[in-house]
Amino acid sequence: MTNEEKIYIIYKASGKYNDGGVAMKRTYQPNNHRKSKKLGFMARMKTKIINNRRRKGRKVLSH
Repeated sequence: MTNEEKIYIIYKASGKYNDGGVAMKRTYQPNNHRKSKKLGFMARMKTKIINNRRRKGRKVLSH
């Protein structure tokens, strides 16, 4: 058995690589910019959420 064959077997056994030899990405790839656009203060200002919380007298308007 050559060195190349041993390396190939180790790669296959590790489970980190699929048949193409490229590492698989995880399901959740966080992106802070996109998250703040969807869930941030300015996104809440565009809806009635902030005004409702102001009217009710909430100390904290948004997280």
